[in-house]
Amino acid sequence: MGDGITIAERATKPSAPVAGKTGIFPMDSGVFFQPDTGEQGRFDTATAVNLTGTAVLTKRATCAHCDPSGGSFQVTLPSSAGLQDCHKVVIGKIDSGANTVTVARGGSDEIEGNTTLVLSYRGSVTLRLDKTPSPPQWEVESNTSQLRPDPDDPPTFETFFKIDPDSSRGNFRVKVLGSDGGGAYCNFHVPHDFTAISALELIGIVGSGAAGSGKDIDLYSEHGAPGEAYDTHTEADTTSTYDLTGKTDVLHPFDISGVFSAIAAGDYCGFSLDHNTIGGSIYYLGIRLRYT
Repeated sequence: MGDGITIAERATKPSAPVAGKTGIFPMDSGVFFQPDTGEQGRFDTATAVNLTGTAVLTKRATCAHCDPSGGSFQVTLPSSAGLQDCHKVVIGKIDSGANTVTVARGGSDEIEGNTTLVLSYRGSVTLRLDKTPSPPQWEVESNTSQLRPDPDDPPTFETFFKIDPDSSRGNFRVKVLGSDGGGAYCNFHVPHDFTAISALELIGIVGSGAAGSGKDIDLYSEHGAPGEAYDTHTEADTTSTYDLTGKTDVLHPFDISGVFSAIAAGDYCGFSLDHNTIGGSIYYLGIRLRYT
């Protein structure tokens, strides 16, 4: 047949690239090729393939299982030329190691405005072709892996810790603090994949009397790792004031990162606050942590 693949090989979907074959095939032949190893295989009616190195997908390749355990590599999408609008490709990273799979555009197409995206974690991304724009765009339809178009831009994660409630505000369970006094406490655990704080905020609904400028709210914290004293690290901010002008009934994020300047992955943290004649109540929901 002129392409170095036997009739038997054509009739069977390869569970892995067929070794020992050489040559580069036209994009409409249903053949994939791994330039770095010389390995290749054919899709025909079945469209899934296992890859362990750099590969160029043909238009018949709609699912690629990528194992970069032997080293990071790149998978190039088929050019949109000759593909139907809304064509889909699923590319998965099947290992949980540090090596990445870079998905590169074919031809002059773009991947949501970029030339590449990077799968850094185990999971998969489903790309859908939109041929309406110029250049055509591969849109991310679903994603169970962290996408990193810039390898130097780490992904951001988010988690929320509920404060101990004593009342309700609408359908929210909240801890109410009046114009003066304390009594609002919240514990949280720093996740084990934590590297740095992107944002650490106390979320509260501002009552009408508390809406205004110069609101004096004191923040206190203690934290430590398992095996350490609970107050290994203690911080306080008793000087900052907050401008809550026009914030009546608004869900307002109070930045509390200043009293958690030394937290590390695995730490257990305690937080409390006091109001100092702020003119009204604030209804606190809990703490939001965004981190890399």
